[in-house]
Amino acid sequence: MLQRRPCFRVCYICGREFGSQSISIHEPQCLEKWHTENNQLPRHLRRVEPRKPEVLTDTDKLRPLPRSFTNKFQITHKLFSSMC
Repeated sequence: MLQRRPCFRVCYICGREFGSQSISIHEPQCLEKWHTENNQLPRHLRRVEPRKPEVLTDTDKLRPLPRSFTNKFQITHKLFSSMC
């Protein structure tokens, strides 16, 4: 029998995984840390504040998209954030 992995949410700022309860605590703190670090950079290296993406769901069944989609999003996010 396959065991289901707990459902984690990915922080749109740092890309780390958190439980559904702790993500709401983490995101404001992570954004504050991001601002602190970003403000220490020279003006020409500062980035635009990250925006929280819309939650994507399977509209037919109203359930989160498959884990493979989340993994692809994380890889893409890390690739493009490292290019900035």
